[in-house]
Amino acid sequence: MMNKPYNLLILLFVFFRAPLVGETPEGELVITLDEAWGRMNQYSLELESLRTARDQAIRQMVAPDQWIPSVSAGASLNRSSPLISGIISSGDSGREEADYWSVRGSLDMQLRIAPGLSISEELEVVNARIAELKLLEGESSLRYDLTVLYHEILAGERNISFQKENIHLAEERLNQTQEQFEKGLISDLELLSAQIAAARDLPGLQKEIADQEKRYITFSRYIGLDGSHSIVLSQEDDSLISLPSLNELIASQPFGPDIEILENQLRIAELTLELTEKGMNNPAFGMSFGWGTSVNPAFQRESWTNEEWSDSLGLGLSLSLPLDGHIKGSSDQLKLKALEEDLQLARLNLEAAKRLRIDEIRNLYLDLEMSRSNIAVDELNVSLLEQSLKKTELSYENGKSSLSDLEDSRQEWKEAVLTLEEERLNLKLLEIEIISLIH
Repeated sequence: MMNKPYNLLILLFVFFRAPLVGETPEGELVITLDEAWGRMNQYSLELESLRTARDQAIRQMVAPDQWIPSVSAGASLNRSSPLISGIISSGDSGREEADYWSVRGSLDMQLRIAPGLSISEELEVVNARIAELKLLEGESSLRYDLTVLYHEILAGERNISFQKENIHLAEERLNQTQEQFEKGLISDLELLSAQIAAARDLPGLQKEIADQEKRYITFSRYIGLDGSHSIVLSQEDDSLISLPSLNELIASQPFGPDIEILENQLRIAELTLELTEKGMNNPAFGMSFGWGTSVNPAFQRESWTNEEWSDSLGLGLSLSLPLDGHIKGSSDQLKLKALEEDLQLARLNLEAAKRLRIDEIRNLYLDLEMSRSNIAVDELNVSLLEQSLKKTELSYENGKSSLSDLEDSRQEWKEAVLTLEEERLNLKLLEIEIISLIH
């Protein structure tokens, strides 16, 4: 008769072998990495925002011509009455003064000579290019995240499959031990040892299943699906990615959109300084046109005679020359100084980013070599422990080794296999990161 620990073990095992996300055939979606990226590219709100910013920058390039002058129009109706003179002459009918009305209209135009017009146009082109590069940078970043998650899910499926198979073997061994116990061939202690051995890996499997479900939830969000869909990832080619040598890669200037953005920001700083310097010395031409009429006394029909009614036409030209930029310590001078400092900071930021990128690549290549060496060692270790496990199993069957010895050997082999799989995933992710940095 089975004892209570064994019954508890069976219940735990049934619980932990619940179906994984993607195991249900109904509504199952089999998807490749390229197909997943196509969906992510379509549904990503972040990319949609970057596309909108790019379109706005492109529209700015076709803005109205800057040579159109500034135009303003005005009109006025005024009434004026005598004050002191009216009081003085109030008793003298011969000197009595009437109200005075005037109607005026004006049109003013001003055109500032802009020798930096070509600079402004280039600024718009550079800003549009930066918006395009930010979109490319966003696409690259999201594709990197998606690719990493995709391979983590594939590795998680392999780990879960391996751990389930390992637990299945432990379960079979427990059944054999239970039969031997019922026949009186082994003690309670040996049965308990077998039960512990079979249950030892269950929490680890459950954690891996939970982590895998979280990955699937994130992956579904990336590609615009809700939790009602069952996803199965198509197995990707696990062969190593062909990368150039470190020296070849550094010589090729491996700078992606983020570095090119800094280069364009440096160009903007140069153009802004040049445009500001020219703008501070630009003269402005103005033209004004005005017409006015007056009636005295106020709008009385008999006043509309040549003697009482008059009008005037005015035409004016103006030229203004800015001088503030030539005065030491003026606001224009301080503005120029700030722009020069911004330009210097842009140069330093670009140089620092390029050096940092080269250092990142060097470090990744070092990690790459270390990972390859670790895989070689781990493969040898797995092979050695697998042979040791087979010998221990044979020795256990012949009664020369205990169940505890067998379980220790199995655990060492299992941990070595998981370590090898983890290092293989690490190598793949390093390759993906390098590709993401240089493209």
